Amino acid sequence: MQDPSTPTLLLPPAPPSSTLRPLIRRRASTKASISFIQKLVERYDPAVHSLRQIKTRLNSLQEHWSTFIETHNEISDLEQGFKEENEYLLLEDQICTLKATMVDLLDKSAVTEVISTSNSTQASHIESMRLPAIDLPKFSGDLRDWPDFINTFNALFHDNLKITDVQRFHYLKSSLTGTASDVIKNYSITSANYQEAYSELVRQYENKGLTIQTHIRALLHSPKVHQASAVELRKLHHHIASHVRALKALEQPVQH
Repeated sequence: MQDPSTPTLLLPPAPPSSTLRPLIRRRASTKASISFIQKLVERYDPAVHSLRQIKTRLNSLQEHWSTFIETHNEISDLEQGFKEENEYLLLEDQICTLKATMVDLLDKSAVTEVISTSNSTQASHIESMRLPAIDLPKFSGDLRDWPDFINTFNALFHDNLKITDVQRFHYLKSSLTGTASDVIKNYSITSANYQEAYSELVRQYENKGLTIQTHIRALLHSPKVHQASAVELRKLHHHIASHVRALKALEQPVQH
């Protein structure tokens, strides 16, 4: 007979194996998927692999990590996971490092040097000389600046087959200021959103009639010459000539 003064040691009931076994398998499978993503990132070569692989795996990594946490907590609720907290912390650190590496890869790929040439006969000369960097074209929403901006942007980025849509979107957002930047500010930088944002910008500003009216209005409000001087006359001539050239480029009968 047991001595009544001896305390009874109560042990938690062992969870049924039919409940625990699937959880352990799911956790192991999730860890294997995370390891696979890590190996893919370690082998990533931008010259061979598509950047979309990194973007897709970054989303998958977050999903796998959420699944691991959920499964680990379920095992812990069954009082079988207390011995593996160190492993949990190590995996969490691994996940943070891996995510940082993947984000760095995406950022580096988005900032690339744009080199474009359409004349193959000059390729050897271009390779032998160091061309100066080309500044990004800027557009603030002034319709008078739209033709020059969109033509330059198309030549450098939109029609450049060597860069991705994500890169084009980075360049587009970096080029816009003022009211023009507000047109696409709510679009997140993704490949799918680039064409939609570009089309929206064109829809807003590719208005030939309104552009013509803007130049005519500028001519009608030409600066007044307050003093008969060469400087004042040059300013007036430059103002009128620039808007007349713009109207001529828009196929308007400026000769009349």
